[in-house]
Amino acid sequence: MANDAPEPEYRFTCYTVAGLGTITPILAAEATLCGLYVLHFTGGEAYVGQSLNVAARFTAHARMWNDIETIDFAPWPADDLDRAEDRLIELLEQTRELRNKQWVLLPGDEDDAVSIEHAREIVLPWDRGDRTTVDTGTIAEDRLRYWELHRHNDYPALRAAIALYINETIPDPVNTQRYLWNISALPTRSKYGRRLMTLRCGALETLFVSENKLDDGTWYTTIRMNVDIPQGMTDADLSIDHDLFHALPGTYRNQRVWSWVFGLYDLIEEDINVDSVTGGHDFFDLAYGLNIRMMRRGVSRYAKTHNQDLANDVLAEAYKQQMDFGGEPEEE
Repeated sequence: MANDAPEPEYRFTCYTVAGLGTITPILAAEATLCGLYVLHFTGGEAYVGQSLNVAARFTAHARMWNDIETIDFAPWPADDLDRAEDRLIELLEQTRELRNKQWVLLPGDEDDAVSIEHAREIVLPWDRGDRTTVDTGTIAEDRLRYWELHRHNDYPALRAAIALYINETIPDPVNTQRYLWNISALPTRSKYGRRLMTLRCGALETLFVSENKLDDGTWYTTIRMNVDIPQGMTDADLSIDHDLFHALPGTYRNQRVWSWVFGLYDLIEEDINVDSVTGGHDFFDLAYGLNIRMMRRGVSRYAKTHNQDLANDVLAEAYKQQMDFGGEPEEE
């Protein structure tokens, strides 16, 4: 009897997962975790799979492979997973090297459509003088922005401050990055100054660093943090003008916040006792309270602005800080 089942229509969502051990937070907004998935690796290979719980299956793959770059996910009915997976393997085998062990390679029809991103052409000349170098090759815009920020004189101090903030106020920062919190480099600029970086939790800018031109022509770098407003404090209590910082209550993107501004080097080098003016509340507790509320609202619509190079560098600094100050004890 002929198989009259309709051809599957694949509609995948692609998520960047390099370095992640879990994708549960990423798929939190999906109606189901049952479906098909395609893993894409740094070497260009792919792996097609199915699972009743794709997030759990990914964790197993991440323990076995450390070169997964992205995952394509498509929710799918459990009773049709086998047929849809087999057909997807047939289609992708035409254009990709698969890590799936397949014994039969079947030809696909010309109208079978599974979108594949092809790598850009890379030239490898025999003459060393003709080689493409870091500054002459085609570089993604977000990487160029990170490199420019990395050259900034204030970058080491900026990185240290952001790493401390991440350690203190963002849960599981490695596995929640991009989709629940994200960071961008040099997002805006003007003749009076520029935003050096922005960190968002969910849809809200919870921290950003700006460089502003003073009246005497010099440049001054500030860091602004938005935190929760403690109960019982009036607007007068929340309005603080200190030699090393100032704070004001306000509404930011429809979210009531307590906004603090520090000089970057004041924050890094001075012994600022912020908790003395927060009505007995721990400052980082207030920051965490706002961050976790925004992150629990689901995947951030700003995920596409995430600068992975900057995030990698800041997370490495956060790890170093943890090891230097209260991390795992050294082996004797």
